[in-house]
This record gives sequence, C-alpha cells and structure tokens, in this order.
Amino acid sequence: GVRHVVEGSVRRSGEQVRITAQLIRAEDGFHLWSDTYDRTLEDVFSVQEDIAENIAETLDVVLNEDKRKRMRDARIDDVEAFIAYQNGLEMIDRAHSIIDPLELLPEANVYIDQALAINPEITDAQLERTDLFGHIIYNNAIGRDTYTDAELEAALEEILTGLSMGARYAPSEAQRAYLEAERAEFSGDWS
Repeated sequence: GVRHVVEGSVRRSGEQVRITAQLIRAEDGFHLWSDTYDRTLEDVFSVQEDIAENIAETLDVVLNEDKRKRMRDARIDDVEAFIAYQNGLEMIDRAHSIIDPLELLPEANVYIDQALAINPEITDAQLERTDLFGHIIYNNAIGRDTYTDAELEAALEEILTGLSMGARYAPSEAQRAYLEAERAEFSGDWS
C-alpha cells in the first residue's frame, strides 16, 4: 500500500505564488516534512525541484536504517531537525579542514540553529554551535582577527548559554556535571 503521501496547496496573487508542500506518513498521518515557498510564477519549476529534493532527503533518512539509528543515537525525533543538524555537522567538518574555520562556521550555525528551532533539547547541537564563538575568541587571542570588547563579550555569552542549555538537556548526570564544570571554567564562577 501507500506508505507516504505528499500534500500541497498553491495560493496565487497576481504574479506571486505561495506553495505549501508536506510529506505525511500514511499509516498515522505523522508529518515528516513541510515547507512553504513564496515565489513568482516563473520560479514554479525550480520550486518543484526543491520540493522533490527535500522529499527525497527526508525519505532517505526515514527509510535508511543506519540514518534512523544515528537519529535515535542523537536523541532527535524530528526528521527535519536531524537533517538540519547533519548538514551543520558536515559544514563544521568542512570548516575544520580549511585554514580559518571562521569562513564556514557561521553557515554551519545556520543549520544548527534550524535544528534547535525545531528541538532545543539536542544537547550536542547546543554544544556544536559554540564552536564558532570559541574560534572568535581564539582568533582574537592569537591576533589573527581583531574583535571589539562587545563582540568578545557576546561570543563568551554564546558559549556560556550553549553550555548551560546543553547541561539542561544532557541525557546523563555525568554529561550534565561535565558541562556545568566547563561552564564554570568559562564564567570564572568557581562556586
């Protein structure tokens, strides 16, 4: 029988079109993926390609046992969040293969933030997004880049927030304790 259904709607206003598409698991009506595209009439074919790519990517995760296991291991129950998180991790890996990771880390955080917007409880994503801010502080310290005190303070604040959020959602007491210790180290609050 049918395992997945694609539903969509198109609303038109003059030359503007809003296309909404969603991928639904037939057995229980669970929404695996959805997106809304605002385009002009000329762009309609490229939207179809985007939708097809997103559906293929989503089904690849849903139907691939290895990816489903990675998703469970990462404690992520939303396919869209998992895909965004995986894209972020790939971008972080690429960032660390070039001379200055800061060239790609902001782009990695766009993906990581998409995953966290869907599920803020992904501990590892909370930690991964602090990498960018650690590099800002490090590059400033070695004189590669120069940042203002306000920018450095904001970077440190992002690290502290990430460690704090990571600790809040940590899956084990050991990991929670480790993250709290890291946070204390960065905050200078040794109590």
